[in-house]
Amino acid sequence: MIRATSILAITVITGLSACGGGGGGGRNDGPSFADIARSGDKILYRYEGTPATALANMPTSGKAGYRGVVGVDVDNDNKNRASFRDMDAVGEAKLTADFGSSSVTGKLDNFKGRNGYGKVSGTMNVSGRIVGNRISGLTSGVMKVPGQETAAIGTTFGGGFKGTGAESLYGSGTGKVGKKSVYIQVQTTQ
Repeated sequence: MIRATSILAITVITGLSACGGGGGGGRNDGPSFADIARSGDKILYRYEGTPATALANMPTSGKAGYRGVVGVDVDNDNKNRASFRDMDAVGEAKLTADFGSSSVTGKLDNFKGRNGYGKVSGTMNVSGRIVGNRISGLTSGVMKVPGQETAAIGTTFGGGFKGTGAESLYGSGTGKVGKKSVYIQVQTTQ
């Protein structure tokens, strides 16, 4: 599990809806919950045990694009988060690290609820800060999850870089979506 130590600003704005559920139904709504979760687990396991990028190896200029997966645990009740398959919903993560300005921006979207969970929708725009080999922030915005109307979401968020040349960017956070507690986890790679 990823541990966060710092806090900074990540802005989340919802606007795009995606189909919940695990796929099927005869129409192509993009990758299924299982497909997205499998992609996230591949990145998670690939970098499991990989040390944080050494400060001496952190880029100080230029930009790098990262793609991967975000997992969402609503009610923050799933303490076994060893896999993205354990999450209530998963989505796609697209982030850019600007090492020259020490910032991270991007988008978390195309959410799918696990089979039996229901429809989840939203788009989170990400804005954060890089300090050394760490990132940190807050999220805020709106998200639709089963059992409640569209509601505000806000979480603290932190993480960092792994690999010899910062080839993986990860993070996690806790907070609220409406009155429900929420845990998010992001795993990406270049």
